[in-house]
Amino acid sequence: MARARLARLACLVAVGLAGVVPGAALAGVSRGAAPARATHWSGLRRVTVTVANGSLPPPYGAPRSRRFTSAAALRRVTRALNTYRIARRRAVRASGCVGGYEVTITVVPRRGRTVHMGAYRCGGRTSGTIAGDLPRFLVAIGIRPPA
Repeated sequence: MARARLARLACLVAVGLAGVVPGAALAGVSRGAAPARATHWSGLRRVTVTVANGSLPPPYGAPRSRRFTSAAALRRVTRALNTYRIARRRAVRASGCVGGYEVTITVVPRRGRTVHMGAYRCGGRTSGTIAGDLPRFLVAIGIRPPA
């Protein structure tokens, strides 16, 4: 079971490595995490957020996706991305914790490259390629993080 979880995390990280965030200088991330590019999100066409809890049986652990495409929804998610400093960072390894949840965020700008980020949140720590305050970001966009 732990091996399957690590394989899924590796896939999330591999998918996350495909994106490149246009941004300014490097900014430090708290708790000794890898640095993230300072990003100010704007001009977005679509944002998709998927949360999955693989440690629960279906239907409870099934992935739930939320797609933001309307002008009002994009304003809300853009404000949350900036407020909680969600950005792509170099991949950070999982600490061996089990029982957490996986998050993928895909940001499609009107211009430029699509940004793919993925993370595994467990034991109060976030591993993967998402920097920032992930739990508060999820709450701000109306997604209750799994317990």
